[in-house]
Amino acid sequence: MRKILLLLFLLASFPMWAQVIKNSGIIINAGKEKISSNLPYSIEGVATPVDMDNSYLKGKFSMELGYRFRLQPKQSRFFYDIDLLGGYTKSEYAVNFKSFGNTQYGERSGTNDLLSFSLAGSVNFNIFRGLNVGLGVQPTAYIWDTRFFDIPVFAKVSYDLKYVELAFSYKCGLSKEYKISPFKSSRLSQWQFSVYVPLWKR
Repeated sequence: MRKILLLLFLLASFPMWAQVIKNSGIIINAGKEKISSNLPYSIEGVATPVDMDNSYLKGKFSMELGYRFRLQPKQSRFFYDIDLLGGYTKSEYAVNFKSFGNTQYGERSGTNDLLSFSLAGSVNFNIFRGLNVGLGVQPTAYIWDTRFFDIPVFAKVSYDLKYVELAFSYKCGLSKEYKISPFKSSRLSQWQFSVYVPLWKR
């Protein structure tokens, strides 16, 4: 019954949404992850402590491709973006150990790839001509190599060049469920550069 009511509500509200859709089109995001994490001084099963100065977990790059719907009521400087996105993120890590007597331990290292699907929504304000600022949230499901869910928040500055819009944003993750052993409580944040190309305009 609830699903039927929700469907009826969406159908009834569609004409209202259609009146405020300003444009829609392709959006491409590219950036680099900033990963905050904790690394224990010693690892279970390893007698020697971790060499903290030579151990790291860091992002390499990330990309997102999707489709945007932009909504703007008439005679309003506020507008709203809804983005459907698929993403790819690559990170690398290394754990080195301090020597223990005559025993030397090797490095544990590797890479981690993440695929994600997300729905981003933002509230934006036109400051002057094509210059805009915005705040938003982006619920994201990471499905491979590591599976977890996050709801990052982001802030952005964009400039509309009429046929294309350029933006720069910072996205801060809230979840600490990004797990790469032996790193603990890892959280993903990200700097991003975006290109939005409207394919349809009202």
